[in-house]
Amino acid sequence: MADWIAKKDLLQETGISYGQLYRWKRKGLIPESWFVRRATFTGQETFFPREAILERIQWIQGMKPEIPLDDLAVRIHEPEKSQESFPLDVLLATLPGEMGWHVPEGADDQKKRTVTRSEFLAFLGRQHLRREGYGQALTQSLGTFLETVPVDWLEYPASLLLADINGEQGHFLIVQSKEVVWWGNHPPTVQLPLNDLWNKVKMVWGKVESVSQTGR
Repeated sequence: MADWIAKKDLLQETGISYGQLYRWKRKGLIPESWFVRRATFTGQETFFPREAILERIQWIQGMKPEIPLDDLAVRIHEPEKSQESFPLDVLLATLPGEMGWHVPEGADDQKKRTVTRSEFLAFLGRQHLRREGYGQALTQSLGTFLETVPVDWLEYPASLLLADINGEQGHFLIVQSKEVVWWGNHPPTVQLPLNDLWNKVKMVWGKVESVSQTGR
């Protein structure tokens, strides 16, 4: 449970009240999906992804003296850095060789388009399945699926992609903890920690940002 923090510990560590926490939730400053009910030896208790919730509360506390909560909520729900895009040619020049983006021969115009973080996450997911020997149709369907994943799910320490694969058909599921999923006697064919991919996206994006700023 090192990556999770209980509600009572969160309130004590941050100095906020129960009322503040749930007011921020109602305002949309803290996502509903971050409030996770789990069974403990004393009954049911609410837990949060530790790093994400502490970072969010610190941000709110730092901003709210100057900006109304409603305005902060608008900022959070804007398509901000999570969907920032970069020209593909800049991304190609920044990526390590083993992570090279596949662009079909003769498709130089493709290099002029921009790529968002979601598209890059989908690329990494498809790349993983290719390394595992899966075919093009399946890897493409995984990419399409990953482009729809909400950003706050990707910030969960335990976010996990599960896939039931049969030939070129795949059924994908994302969970925030393996503890709440039952697959019976037929375990998922693929189990892929999404945080590993998401952290790689952020690492590469940081390098791309540096290259872009240097070139300005």
